[in-house]
Amino acid sequence: LGRAVAGAAGGAAGAGAGQLLARVLKPAGAGAPAVSKEVMDAAGRIGYKPTPAQITQNAFLGNLENFFSKNPGSAGTMQAVAEANQSALNRAGAKAMGETSEDLGETAFAAAKSRIGNEFTRLSGVTKPQLGDDFLNSLGKIDAANKARGPFANKSVDGLIDKGLDLAAKGNVSGQAYKEIRTELANQAQAAFKGGDATTGAAYKSVVQALDDAAKGSLTAADKKAWDTARQQWSAFKTLSKGNVAEAGNISAPRVASVVRRNGDGLRTGAAQGELADIARLGEAVKGVQNPNSSNLVNQLAYQNLLGPFMMAANKGAAAAY
Repeated sequence: LGRAVAGAAGGAAGAGAGQLLARVLKPAGAGAPAVSKEVMDAAGRIGYKPTPAQITQNAFLGNLENFFSKNPGSAGTMQAVAEANQSALNRAGAKAMGETSEDLGETAFAAAKSRIGNEFTRLSGVTKPQLGDDFLNSLGKIDAANKARGPFANKSVDGLIDKGLDLAAKGNVSGQAYKEIRTELANQAQAAFKGGDATTGAAYKSVVQALDDAAKGSLTAADKKAWDTARQQWSAFKTLSKGNVAEAGNISAPRVASVVRRNGDGLRTGAAQGELADIARLGEAVKGVQNPNSSNLVNQLAYQNLLGPFMMAANKGAAAAY
C-alpha cells in the first residue's frame, strides 16, 4: 500500500513537471506555429535535419540554440549541425543540376554547364523536327491572339508568323538548323522582353516551345527522357547561377524560396517538385532567432560562462544532450 501511494504521488509529480516543461518549451498562446508536414518531408528528402527550435518555431529554444552556438564547449557541436545541414542544401542544389558536390563554387557550376551543354549538342544532332499539324496549330493560336487585338495587333508578331509558316512549309529541318533557329528565336524573345515588348517576347517564346516540342517528338524514348532531364537541369543551373542564391559555395535557402516564388505559384499549389522546390520550402519555413539576446535565461547563462573550463564542460554536455 505504501509503494502504491508513493507511486501515485510520483506519477502525479511527474505529470505536473511534464506539463510545466511543455509550457516552458512551448508557451501557451505564443502564436509560433510548428512547421508543416510538407516542410518536414522536404527536409527528409534532401537529408536536412532541422533543429528543435526550427521545428517548433519556439523562441525559448531558439535563444538556447543561439547560446550553445556562441559559447565555448557547445559551439563546436552546434557548428557541426549547421555545417551538416548546409552540406545537405548544397548537395541538393548540385543534384538539381545533375552534379555531385557539397561545394557549389565555380568548379561545380562550370562542370554542370559543360555537361548539360554537351548533352544538348548531342540531342540536337540526332533530332529531326517534323513541323506538322502541332507546329501549325501553335502558330495559329499565336496569330489568333494577335488578330484579336484589332488595331493594336503587333506587326512584329505578324512577321514572326510568316517566318514560321515558311519554316513549316519545308516539313522538317535538320538538327543543326533547329539548333541555330532556336537560338535566334530565343535571343529575339529575350531582346523583346528587355525592350519592354512583352507581346512580341511571348510570341517568340511560344514559337520556341512549339519548335522544341517538334524536336522532342522526333527522338527515341530514351532520348526523350534525356531531353527532359537536360531541360530540368538547365533550369536549375540558371536559377542557381543567375538568381543570386549561391555565395561562397553555399546555397541560401531563403533566396532560393524567393526565386521559386517569383517563377510561379508551384510552392502554394504543391506543383513545384524536385530538389530546388524542397530547398525553397525549407527557406520559407525555417527562420533564425529574432533578437537572440533578449532572453534573460541566455544572459544569465552567459554570465555563468565566465567560470571558464567548468562551464565549457557543462556546455558541451548540455549541447550534446540537447
